[in-house]
Amino acid sequence: MNPQASVIIANYNSRKFIEACLESLTQSNTVTPAEIIIIDNNSTDGSREWLRSISQGNKKMPLRIIFNDKNVGFARAVNQGVKEAKEKYVVVLNNDVRLAKNWFPIMEKAIFQWVGKKAAAYGGVVLNKDGQRVESLGLRYCLSGRAENIGNGLAWKQAQQKHKQWLEAPHPVFGINAAAAVYYRPAFLALGGFDERFFAYLEDIDLALRLWNSRWKTILVPQARAFHLGGATSRKMGNLRQRMAVRNWYFLLAKNYPGLVLRRWLAAIIMERARNFAYLIRSTRLQQWPVTLKWCFQNLLKLPAIWRQRKPLARLTEAGGKYL
Repeated sequence: MNPQASVIIANYNSRKFIEACLESLTQSNTVTPAEIIIIDNNSTDGSREWLRSISQGNKKMPLRIIFNDKNVGFARAVNQGVKEAKEKYVVVLNNDVRLAKNWFPIMEKAIFQWVGKKAAAYGGVVLNKDGQRVESLGLRYCLSGRAENIGNGLAWKQAQQKHKQWLEAPHPVFGINAAAAVYYRPAFLALGGFDERFFAYLEDIDLALRLWNSRWKTILVPQARAFHLGGATSRKMGNLRQRMAVRNWYFLLAKNYPGLVLRRWLAAIIMERARNFAYLIRSTRLQQWPVTLKWCFQNLLKLPAIWRQRKPLARLTEAGGKYL
Protein backbone atom coordinates (compact mmCIF):
# COMPACT_ATOMS: atom_id res chain seq x y z
CA MET A 1 0.00 0.00 0.00
CA ASN A 2 3.03 2.24 0.33
CA PRO A 3 3.22 5.03 -0.70
CA GLN A 4 -0.57 5.41 -0.99
CA ALA A 5 -1.68 4.93 2.64
CA SER A 6 -2.02 7.25 5.60
CA VAL A 7 -2.37 5.57 9.01
CA ILE A 8 -4.77 7.23 11.46
CA ILE A 9 -4.56 6.44 15.20
CA ALA A 10 -6.74 8.06 17.87
CA ASN A 11 -5.15 7.97 21.32
CA TYR A 12 -6.44 8.64 24.82
CA ASN A 13 -4.45 7.66 27.91
CA SER A 14 -2.90 4.60 26.26
CA ARG A 15 0.80 5.42 26.40
CA LYS A 16 1.98 1.84 26.97
CA PHE A 17 -0.12 0.43 24.12
CA ILE A 18 0.51 2.97 21.39
CA GLU A 19 4.26 2.37 21.52
CA ALA A 20 3.77 -1.30 20.56
CA CYS A 21 1.31 -0.25 17.86
CA LEU A 22 3.82 2.14 16.28
CA GLU A 23 6.57 -0.45 16.49
CA SER A 24 4.43 -2.89 14.50
CA LEU A 25 4.01 -0.21 11.82
CA THR A 26 7.63 0.75 11.48
CA GLN A 27 10.28 -1.52 13.01
CA SER A 28 8.32 -4.78 12.74
CA ASN A 29 6.68 -4.33 9.33
CA THR A 30 8.06 -5.08 5.92
CA VAL A 31 6.49 -1.90 4.49
CA THR A 32 6.34 1.53 6.14
CA PRO A 33 3.21 3.62 5.48
CA ALA A 34 3.51 6.97 3.73
CA GLU A 35 2.48 8.81 6.91
CA ILE A 36 1.23 8.11 10.41
CA ILE A 37 -1.17 10.63 11.92
CA ILE A 38 -1.84 10.36 15.65
CA ILE A 39 -4.65 12.36 17.22
CA ASP A 40 -4.24 12.63 20.98
CA ASN A 41 -7.45 13.46 22.87
CA ASN A 42 -5.82 15.38 25.73
CA SER A 43 -4.23 12.36 27.43
CA THR A 44 -3.00 12.76 31.00
CA ASP A 45 -0.93 9.56 31.29
CA GLY A 46 2.27 10.86 29.67
CA SER A 47 1.16 10.07 26.12
CA ARG A 48 1.43 13.69 24.98
CA GLU A 49 4.95 14.15 26.32
CA TRP A 50 6.11 10.85 24.80
CA LEU A 51 4.55 11.66 21.43
CA ARG A 52 6.26 15.07 21.41
CA SER A 53 9.60 13.44 22.20
CA ILE A 54 9.42 10.89 19.37
CA SER A 55 8.13 13.41 16.84
CA GLN A 56 10.96 15.91 17.33
CA GLY A 57 13.75 15.34 14.86
CA ASN A 58 12.47 11.89 13.88
CA LYS A 59 13.40 11.32 10.25
CA LYS A 60 12.81 7.56 10.14
CA MET A 61 9.15 7.61 11.17
CA PRO A 62 6.73 9.59 8.90
CA LEU A 63 4.87 10.88 11.97
CA ARG A 64 2.41 13.76 12.40
CA ILE A 65 0.74 14.55 15.74
CA ILE A 66 -2.51 16.44 16.38
CA PHE A 67 -3.05 17.45 20.00
CA ASN A 68 -6.66 18.13 21.01
CA ASP A 69 -7.37 20.23 24.10
CA LYS A 70 -10.14 17.85 25.23
CA ASN A 71 -11.34 14.30 24.63
CA VAL A 72 -13.47 14.68 21.50
CA GLY A 73 -14.03 10.94 21.15
CA PHE A 74 -12.82 8.29 18.71
CA ALA A 75 -15.15 9.22 15.85
CA ARG A 76 -14.22 12.91 15.69
CA ALA A 77 -10.53 12.21 16.22
CA VAL A 78 -10.45 9.77 13.30
CA ASN A 79 -12.35 12.24 11.11
CA GLN A 80 -9.73 14.87 11.96
CA GLY A 81 -6.97 12.52 10.85
CA VAL A 82 -8.71 11.49 7.63
CA LYS A 83 -9.27 15.14 6.66
CA GLU A 84 -5.56 15.85 7.24
CA ALA A 85 -4.39 12.74 5.38
CA LYS A 86 -2.59 13.14 2.06
CA GLU A 87 -3.12 9.68 0.61
CA LYS A 88 -5.97 8.00 -1.27
CA TYR A 89 -6.36 5.21 1.31
CA VAL A 90 -6.47 5.62 5.09
CA VAL A 91 -5.71 2.87 7.59
CA VAL A 92 -7.69 3.38 10.81
CA LEU A 93 -6.12 1.60 13.80
CA ASN A 94 -7.00 1.33 17.45
CA ASN A 95 -4.07 2.31 19.63
CA ASP A 96 -3.93 -1.20 21.16
CA VAL A 97 -3.58 -3.04 17.82
CA ARG A 98 -0.44 -4.66 16.43
CA LEU A 99 -0.26 -5.56 12.75
CA ALA A 100 1.41 -8.71 11.44
CA LYS A 101 4.54 -7.74 9.53
CA ASN A 102 3.11 -8.69 6.12
CA TRP A 103 -0.20 -6.85 6.68
CA PHE A 104 0.53 -3.93 4.34
CA PRO A 105 1.65 -5.85 1.22
CA ILE A 106 -1.25 -8.32 1.60
CA MET A 107 -3.74 -5.47 1.90
CA GLU A 108 -2.14 -3.67 -1.04
CA LYS A 109 -2.52 -6.75 -3.24
CA ALA A 110 -6.23 -7.02 -2.32
CA ILE A 111 -6.83 -3.34 -3.08
CA PHE A 112 -5.26 -3.71 -6.52
CA GLN A 113 -7.48 -6.77 -7.07
CA TRP A 114 -10.68 -4.87 -6.20
CA VAL A 115 -9.86 -1.42 -7.55
CA GLY A 116 -12.48 -0.33 -10.08
CA LYS A 117 -15.13 -2.60 -8.50
CA LYS A 118 -16.51 0.09 -6.16
CA ALA A 119 -14.77 -1.20 -3.05
CA ALA A 120 -14.48 1.40 -0.30
CA ALA A 121 -13.48 -0.53 2.83
CA TYR A 122 -11.12 -3.41 3.58
CA GLY A 123 -10.32 -5.34 6.73
CA GLY A 124 -8.41 -8.42 7.72
CA VAL A 125 -8.74 -11.03 10.44
CA VAL A 126 -8.61 -9.51 13.92
CA LEU A 127 -7.31 -11.85 16.62
CA ASN A 128 -6.81 -11.35 20.34
CA LYS A 129 -3.47 -10.11 21.62
CA ASP A 130 -1.72 -13.51 21.52
CA GLY A 131 -3.38 -14.70 18.31
CA GLN A 132 -5.12 -17.65 19.97
CA ARG A 133 -8.74 -16.48 19.62
CA VAL A 134 -10.80 -14.65 17.01
CA GLU A 135 -12.19 -11.20 17.57
CA SER A 136 -13.54 -10.66 14.06
CA LEU A 137 -13.65 -12.27 10.63
CA GLY A 138 -15.71 -9.35 9.38
CA LEU A 139 -19.16 -8.11 10.39
CA ARG A 140 -22.64 -9.24 9.53
CA TYR A 141 -25.69 -7.15 10.30
CA CYS A 142 -29.05 -8.30 11.68
CA LEU A 143 -32.04 -6.06 10.96
CA SER A 144 -33.21 -6.38 14.57
CA GLY A 145 -30.36 -3.98 15.36
CA ARG A 146 -27.43 -6.23 16.08
CA ALA A 147 -24.00 -6.48 14.46
CA GLU A 148 -22.02 -9.68 14.85
CA ASN A 149 -18.27 -10.09 14.67
CA ILE A 150 -18.10 -13.32 12.68
CA GLY A 151 -16.17 -16.02 14.54
CA ASN A 152 -15.92 -13.96 17.73
CA GLY A 153 -14.57 -16.01 20.63
CA LEU A 154 -13.59 -19.05 18.58
CA ALA A 155 -10.12 -20.53 19.00
CA TRP A 156 -8.16 -19.54 15.89
CA LYS A 157 -7.47 -23.18 14.97
CA GLN A 158 -11.16 -23.98 15.31
CA ALA A 159 -12.11 -20.93 13.21
CA GLN A 160 -9.74 -22.02 10.44
CA GLN A 161 -11.61 -25.32 10.21
CA LYS A 162 -15.15 -23.97 10.67
CA HIS A 163 -14.71 -21.04 8.27
CA LYS A 164 -12.26 -22.64 5.84
CA GLN A 165 -13.86 -21.33 2.63
CA TRP A 166 -14.50 -17.92 4.25
CA LEU A 167 -10.75 -17.59 4.87
CA GLU A 168 -9.49 -18.67 1.44
CA ALA A 169 -9.48 -15.39 -0.52
CA PRO A 170 -10.63 -11.75 -0.31
CA HIS A 171 -14.39 -11.42 -0.69
CA PRO A 172 -17.25 -8.99 0.02
CA VAL A 173 -18.78 -8.81 3.52
CA PHE A 174 -21.28 -6.46 5.12
CA GLY A 175 -18.68 -4.60 7.18
CA ILE A 176 -15.32 -4.69 8.89
CA ASN A 177 -14.15 -4.02 12.42
CA ALA A 178 -12.62 -0.53 12.66
CA ALA A 179 -9.96 -1.76 15.10
CA ALA A 180 -7.90 -2.29 11.92
CA ALA A 181 -9.62 -1.02 8.79
CA VAL A 182 -8.71 0.51 5.43
CA TYR A 183 -11.04 3.08 3.85
CA TYR A 184 -11.00 4.61 0.40
CA ARG A 185 -10.67 8.22 1.51
CA PRO A 186 -12.91 9.86 -1.18
CA ALA A 187 -15.80 7.51 -0.26
CA PHE A 188 -15.24 8.01 3.47
CA LEU A 189 -15.36 11.80 3.09
CA ALA A 190 -18.28 11.77 0.63
CA LEU A 191 -20.42 9.94 3.19
CA GLY A 192 -19.39 12.27 6.02
CA GLY A 193 -17.00 9.87 7.74
CA PHE A 194 -17.81 8.56 11.19
CA ASP A 195 -20.84 10.13 12.86
CA GLU A 196 -19.26 12.27 15.59
CA ARG A 197 -22.44 12.18 17.69
CA PHE A 198 -21.57 8.54 18.48
CA PHE A 199 -18.35 9.65 20.27
CA ALA A 200 -17.11 6.04 20.42
CA TYR A 201 -18.44 2.57 19.55
CA LEU A 202 -20.78 1.56 16.68
CA GLU A 203 -19.45 4.34 14.43
CA ASP A 204 -17.94 1.64 12.20
CA ILE A 205 -21.29 -0.19 11.97
CA ASP A 206 -23.11 3.05 11.17
CA LEU A 207 -20.60 3.82 8.40
CA ALA A 208 -20.82 0.24 7.10
CA LEU A 209 -24.59 0.68 6.76
CA ARG A 210 -24.17 3.91 4.82
CA LEU A 211 -21.53 2.36 2.55
CA TRP A 212 -23.84 -0.61 1.94
CA ASN A 213 -26.76 1.72 1.22
CA SER A 214 -24.63 3.58 -1.37
CA ARG A 215 -23.64 0.21 -2.91
CA TRP A 216 -19.98 0.53 -1.99
CA LYS A 217 -18.37 -2.87 -1.34
CA THR A 218 -16.53 -3.87 1.83
CA ILE A 219 -13.86 -6.55 1.40
CA LEU A 220 -12.56 -9.04 3.95
CA VAL A 221 -8.88 -9.84 3.33
CA PRO A 222 -8.40 -13.00 5.43
CA GLN A 223 -4.64 -13.31 4.94
CA ALA A 224 -4.05 -9.93 6.66
CA ARG A 225 -3.85 -10.44 10.43
CA ALA A 226 -4.00 -7.97 13.30
CA PHE A 227 -3.75 -8.54 17.04
CA HIS A 228 -6.05 -6.53 19.33
CA LEU A 229 -5.77 -6.15 23.08
CA GLY A 230 -9.33 -4.79 23.16
CA GLY A 231 -10.81 -2.28 25.60
CA ALA A 232 -7.44 -0.81 26.57
CA THR A 233 -8.94 2.68 26.79
CA SER A 234 -12.53 1.90 27.81
CA ARG A 235 -11.52 -0.29 30.76
CA LYS A 236 -10.16 2.83 32.44
CA MET A 237 -13.48 4.65 32.02
CA GLY A 238 -15.94 2.61 34.10
CA ASN A 239 -18.99 1.39 32.19
CA LEU A 240 -18.48 3.79 29.26
CA ARG A 241 -18.48 1.04 26.65
CA GLN A 242 -21.78 -0.42 27.87
CA ARG A 243 -23.43 3.01 28.09
CA MET A 244 -22.28 3.89 24.59
CA ALA A 245 -23.60 0.61 23.22
CA VAL A 246 -27.07 1.31 24.65
CA ARG A 247 -27.20 4.91 23.45
CA ASN A 248 -25.58 4.50 20.05
CA TRP A 249 -27.93 1.71 18.98
CA TYR A 250 -30.85 4.09 19.54
CA PHE A 251 -29.00 6.76 17.54
CA LEU A 252 -28.22 4.31 14.73
CA LEU A 253 -31.79 3.06 14.42
CA ALA A 254 -33.36 6.52 14.69
CA LYS A 255 -31.15 8.08 12.00
CA ASN A 256 -30.96 5.20 9.51
CA TYR A 257 -34.14 3.08 9.61
CA PRO A 258 -37.11 3.97 7.38
CA GLY A 259 -40.46 3.87 9.19
CA LEU A 260 -41.55 0.76 7.29
CA VAL A 261 -38.48 -1.18 8.44
CA LEU A 262 -38.88 0.01 12.04
CA ARG A 263 -42.46 -1.26 12.08
CA ARG A 264 -41.57 -4.54 10.41
CA TRP A 265 -38.83 -5.31 12.92
CA LEU A 266 -40.25 -3.55 16.00
CA ALA A 267 -40.67 -6.62 18.22
CA ALA A 268 -37.16 -7.90 17.48
CA ILE A 269 -35.71 -4.38 17.95
CA ILE A 270 -37.37 -4.08 21.39
CA MET A 271 -35.87 -7.45 22.40
CA GLU A 272 -32.39 -6.39 21.27
CA ARG A 273 -32.60 -3.09 23.13
CA ALA A 274 -33.71 -4.94 26.27
CA ARG A 275 -30.70 -7.24 25.89
CA ASN A 276 -28.42 -4.18 25.58
CA PHE A 277 -29.88 -2.60 28.70
CA ALA A 278 -29.57 -5.86 30.66
CA TYR A 279 -25.87 -5.90 29.75
CA LEU A 280 -25.55 -2.33 31.05
CA ILE A 281 -27.24 -3.32 34.33
CA ARG A 282 -24.96 -6.33 34.84
CA SER A 283 -21.81 -4.31 34.20
CA THR A 284 -22.67 -1.25 36.32
CA ARG A 285 -21.54 -1.10 39.93
CA LEU A 286 -23.82 0.32 42.58
CA GLN A 287 -21.76 3.50 43.01
CA GLN A 288 -21.90 4.13 39.23
CA TRP A 289 -25.68 4.25 39.00
CA PRO A 290 -26.29 7.94 39.89
CA VAL A 291 -23.97 9.07 37.08
CA THR A 292 -25.28 6.36 34.72
CA LEU A 293 -28.95 7.31 35.21
CA LYS A 294 -28.18 11.01 34.76
CA TRP A 295 -26.25 10.21 31.58
CA CYS A 296 -29.09 8.04 30.22
CA PHE A 297 -31.65 10.79 30.84
CA GLN A 298 -29.47 13.45 29.18
CA ASN A 299 -29.05 11.28 26.09
CA LEU A 300 -32.74 10.42 25.83
CA LEU A 301 -33.30 14.15 25.39
CA LYS A 302 -31.05 14.04 22.30
CA LEU A 303 -33.20 11.48 20.47
CA PRO A 304 -35.80 13.97 19.13
CA ALA A 305 -33.02 15.97 17.43
CA ILE A 306 -31.52 12.78 15.98
CA TRP A 307 -34.97 11.85 14.65
CA ARG A 308 -35.52 15.27 13.05
CA GLN A 309 -32.13 15.14 11.33
CA ARG A 310 -32.47 11.52 10.22
CA LYS A 311 -31.67 10.35 6.71
CA PRO A 312 -33.29 6.91 6.33
CA LEU A 313 -31.42 4.42 4.20
CA ALA A 314 -33.74 3.63 1.30
CA ARG A 315 -32.04 0.33 0.46
CA LEU A 316 -33.10 -1.13 3.84
CA THR A 317 -36.66 -1.42 2.51
CA GLU A 318 -35.34 -3.90 -0.11
CA ALA A 319 -33.85 -6.23 2.49
CA GLY A 320 -35.78 -9.47 2.43
CA GLY A 321 -34.07 -11.61 5.07
CA LYS A 322 -32.92 -11.28 8.65
CA TYR A 323 -29.34 -10.41 7.72
CA LEU A 324 -27.93 -7.92 5.21
